Amino acid sequence: MDGQTPTRKMLERQFNRLEVLEAAVTLFYEKGYTGVTVAQIARAVEFGVGKIYRLFPGGKEGIYYAIQEAVVQAFEEEIQALLAGVTDETDLIRQYIRAAANVYKIYPRQMSMYLKQFAGAGMDPGYQLPDSLAARYRACASHVEQAFMSGKERGRFKSIPPKTALLCLRTIITDCLLDWYNDGGQSPMEPCIEMIEQFFLTGLIKG
Repeated sequence: MDGQTPTRKMLERQFNRLEVLEAAVTLFYEKGYTGVTVAQIARAVEFGVGKIYRLFPGGKEGIYYAIQEAVVQAFEEEIQALLAGVTDETDLIRQYIRAAANVYKIYPRQMSMYLKQFAGAGMDPGYQLPDSLAARYRACASHVEQAFMSGKERGRFKSIPPKTALLCLRTIITDCLLDWYNDGGQSPMEPCIEMIEQFFLTGLIKG
């Protein structure tokens, strides 16, 4: 807002958008994206359909992208914070796992909603997102993909194609974190992170 104090109308609009996003997350998680209509979202927040479109001109698609943009931004921030100054390949992979887990803790329903919907899409984190948002999401993995390449070239890692290694890592993270959430998401996350690290790195690092 360019440093301007938000007006009451701006704050009300922001609050209404958050209400819509919260209701949409619940519906998308329970029914799947294709099973939800704008009218259902409107009923959930007791708004008219017209108001939903005024808040989100893109309708259901715009709401969904807004949900995912918040997740992508959180992932970018976690990657920036946890990978800053890290150069060791194994440590980069560990921090990437931790970043993914942290985002899952912040947005468990949003992540579960997306992964349940598109788990069969090769674990591509940008699948069915707008190009700009997909590129940001995929860029979060660029550091760890470089770590696979560097570790392989230096003889630290087994000769596994970096893209294959990244796919395997995403699959393990997805499976473990979905299990954590489906079990209630109340147990400590640390044992889950350690299990992912041990399972993946044992198969990657040369003995």
